[in-house]
Amino acid sequence: MKREVFVWSQTTHPNLHPLLGYRSQPRPRLISPWCRHGNLTHYLRNNPGLSRLDKLRLIFQAACGLEHLHAQSPPICHADIKPENVLVSDYFHAALSDFGLSRVLEGFGRPSGFTTSERIKGTLNYMAGELFTAENPRATLETDVYAFGGLILTVMSGKTPFQGLRESAVLFRITNDQPPHMEDHQGLPHSDPLWGLMRRCWTMTPEARPPMQEVLREVSPSMNSITDPDSDGEFCRCSFGVPFLRKSLISTPEASCPPSLAMMAPVLQTWMSMQVLALLIRGA
Repeated sequence: MKREVFVWSQTTHPNLHPLLGYRSQPRPRLISPWCRHGNLTHYLRNNPGLSRLDKLRLIFQAACGLEHLHAQSPPICHADIKPENVLVSDYFHAALSDFGLSRVLEGFGRPSGFTTSERIKGTLNYMAGELFTAENPRATLETDVYAFGGLILTVMSGKTPFQGLRESAVLFRITNDQPPHMEDHQGLPHSDPLWGLMRRCWTMTPEARPPMQEVLREVSPSMNSITDPDSDGEFCRCSFGVPFLRKSLISTPEASCPPSLAMMAPVLQTWMSMQVLALLIRGA
């Protein structure tokens, strides 16, 4: 739990679900804002009529959160990317959550002290092959990208990767370079350009997978090519700069809270950092 508190408290972004605090008694609990729409799986199930643009907005927002983690110094690996770990706010903004398996990486992928020595964990249908075949398997930025390809497929087609297969069959497919088949996901047309992006995310060679910056660039033109009658035509930038994205596609603090609360954000962040430091010192 200390690792999750540390990682979560160090990450502030509109598309990362915020940590408000914690309690240690009677049982340790982390406190974050309530999202009445639940996670992305629940939201998609309860809203089967979502348009392609609405789905792409959610994908883009989740991608912005993950790209922000990867862009940190040292970078942060989420390690359990899946729709269940993306929450949808009351304002219909997607944000990554659940940093229980996250890892802070140092140079060349070496883990920092806030990592786990336990056997690799995750969600099978979203896990890359090297997590099962490598001599010393560890979650990396590349395994996050692999999982994000599965998230794209689930959101756009309505079916999870390898849905309906036994665990042994899923494991065989993952470790033998047999990614999800188009025929099993009729909800996403074969001609959709997202298939090409997902295949690159699923390649067996981790170094050949696109970084999250590239994933964002691939997803963004898809959204931009669709006419949105509600768009104001304005543009925004993600952390690395995607100037052709409309402001309505990314959540902003100003859009979701009163100005008085937005002005308090730096103070609250400093207070949270001090509380986390105190927690770590007490547990040392």
